[in-house]
Amino acid sequence: MTDSLKRWFDSAADTDQPLEARLDAIARAIDLATDARNRSGLERADELVEQVSRGQISPRAAATLAYYRANIWSAIHTLKSPDAPGIWDWQGEETQQEILYLRQAAYHPGFEDIDPVRKCQIDTNLGNLLNRVGRAVDAIESWNRALARIPRFAMARGNRGHGLSYYSRALYDRSHMAMMMLAAHDDLSATLAACRT
Repeated sequence: MTDSLKRWFDSAADTDQPLEARLDAIARAIDLATDARNRSGLERADELVEQVSRGQISPRAAATLAYYRANIWSAIHTLKSPDAPGIWDWQGEETQQEILYLRQAAYHPGFEDIDPVRKCQIDTNLGNLLNRVGRAVDAIESWNRALARIPRFAMARGNRGHGLSYYSRALYDRSHMAMMMLAAHDDLSATLAACRT
């Protein structure tokens, strides 16, 4: 374990720290462990999230911690199969845990108190995951929720465009396929235009 990762873990475990500082330390530890492809670091972060979750915390903090746990399980999934994105893998433990925690975050009473950008990240990640396991219609609804909050949220718009493009190929009616491909094109074009500005 690197010194910087250990420092973030120590800060997250320090009950004398304010809750916001502990949450920030956990988030930074997750990012470092993910970037370093450090599974034991991710597992330690998950233990810390569990410990903090058992304390007296606000609903907003509980929803945020559920989002952090989803990110941990997403990173573990990537470590387990770095070359295969896990399309249609709805039975793997990592995928099930990620869905569980994203849904906990998205439907937690504290979700409404979270920053709008974080809400969009949660809805977008849930949409991406649902699309990955073959739940395209549910994925589109999740991306739409993100875009209803922030219409120019490029992460949701680009992923919705990609998802619509993929889904359109499963349609038997060519006119329906063409309309969905046009919607996908619009989303992807808007995303590229937003990235250029």
